[in-house]
Amino acid sequence: PPVTAEDGYRSVELVEACVELLRFGEGQEIVLGGEAGREVLMARRPPLSDAQRLARTVMGAELRALTASDQQRLGAREGLLITALMRGGPAQQAGLREGDVIVQVGRYRVDTLDHLAVLLSRVEEGAQADVYVVRQNQLGRTRLTLRAPIAS
Repeated sequence: PPVTAEDGYRSVELVEACVELLRFGEGQEIVLGGEAGREVLMARRPPLSDAQRLARTVMGAELRALTASDQQRLGAREGLLITALMRGGPAQQAGLREGDVIVQVGRYRVDTLDHLAVLLSRVEEGAQADVYVVRQNQLGRTRLTLRAPIAS
């Protein structure tokens, strides 16, 4: 059954929970509303690709390829845009932010999710990697302590 404000949750808590679910609950659907005549908020998040799921598991970040407008706006010609961070995940702990563009992991430049997935697929728990990012047209570096991929 749906969770409602009548169950003791405040509206703000419900919205925050819905936002979190949409950010990290792949393939989930949320419907808020109740009685006839009331507004209903409905949202659906598409499932992640295997490469996106791997990046989320190992790095604690959701990524996507740059669009042409991203390239112009962010000052990066290639790389992967961080669209969401998992609370307490490796990327957040290393100081990365939503909107950063990952351009290199270790000594390897990354420009597609598939390329990054190849690099991350053999990572061992606790391995460290220098990650180079573009933030506000500036190149920076941080060190991530990675998680092991989940065995399929």
